[in-house]
Parts: sequence; structure tokens; C-alpha cells
Amino acid sequence: MENPSYQTFFLISTYLLLSITFLGNHAIALGPAIVYSDEDAISVPESSPLSFSSSGTIAEPPSQGTTSESPSGDGWNDAPTTTDKGTSPFSSVPVVKDTPAVNMFVQSAMVKSMSKTEDFIHDVLEKRLNDPDTDEQRKECLKTCKDVYQDSMNAMKKTVKDTKDGNLYKANVDVSAMSTDVDTCKECMGRVYSKDDPEFKKFTTWIDGVTNDCLDKITGLGN
Repeated sequence: MENPSYQTFFLISTYLLLSITFLGNHAIALGPAIVYSDEDAISVPESSPLSFSSSGTIAEPPSQGTTSESPSGDGWNDAPTTTDKGTSPFSSVPVVKDTPAVNMFVQSAMVKSMSKTEDFIHDVLEKRLNDPDTDEQRKECLKTCKDVYQDSMNAMKKTVKDTKDGNLYKANVDVSAMSTDVDTCKECMGRVYSKDDPEFKKFTTWIDGVTNDCLDKITGLGN
């Protein structure tokens, strides 16, 4: 039997190589166009103050050294005021309107809110409660605020669990409860302190932004 020639081996090898290349390219073309990783997750940076912008958006903090006029008020009886760094509204950034993206945003916002609320209780409320110059009327208000902010932290924890369980109806209820707690403190603070008290105004504007934005995103999924 005559042995195959060199040209025959060359043609067979070339055919096999071209077939493998074609099949490989075809498999790539059929693969997913986008691969999501943990880096695609929505996060709230440590230095980013959250405040309300609009439905379907998250926010970036304002530029340093800038001020802005807040048309929706400063959280105290809806009175418009010039707000400083840390209390001005978001610069809007689009957010995907689907359940995983909203869950991720809400969880991140609640975790950050718990940290900020705990710091506010320790650094502002307890400090003023321990100040010998604080009168009894203000102490009663500060104690009320401490209680309701601790309740709001429990609501934040429940909201994280709600979103992890996929129960957005319950998350809506718990975020609303958190908002009610904040309003209770604002009511007494408006009476015993100036509505322009910088520490309270900064915190309440921030926390109002979180609750409003999270509620908008949660309820927006049903629209």
C-alpha cells in the first residue's frame, strides 16, 4: 500500500486547524455579551453623603467648597435654605430598574445609614445629653431622639433582611417606619433648638435623602 504523500498530510492538517478555529469563534459568538462581577455592585462610599435626587437614581456627593439652594427644604418644616457640603442634593446617576439592582442599592444604603446613625447618637445626642448646660426640656427631646433613632436602626436592619429575602413589600413598610422615627425627632428638635442647628440639619437632610430614595426605588419596581 502506498504511503500518503507530504502534500496529503499538509492538506489534512490545514483542514483540521481551520475547523477548530471556526468552531471556537462560533462558540464565543454564542456566549454571553456581558459578564457581571462583584465590581458591578452598587456601593455607597464612606465619604458619600446620601440625599434625595429623583426616582431611579443614586447620588454622588457635591463638590468640595460648594453650596446649593435646596428647593425641597432642609428637613425642618420644608423651609428652603442654602445647604453646605454634606447636605446638598445628589448629582443623579442612572440605576438599573430591576429587583437585584434595587436590593443591592437598598442594602448598601441601610448599612451605611446604620453606621451614620450610630455615630450621630454617640457624637451628637449623647454629647449634648451629658452637657451640664443642657436644660431639661432639651434633654427630654434628646432622649426622645435617641430612642427613635435606635428604633430606626432596627428598621434599617429589618430592611436589609427584607431585601435579602426578596420581600420588597416588607422593605417598604420598614423604610417607612424609619422615616416616621426621623420625623418624630425633627418635630421636637424644631421646638427646642433652632431649625438651622447645623449638626441636626446635616444629619436629617442626609437620612431623609436615604429614605426617600430607597422608597422611590422600591415602589418604582411595581410601576
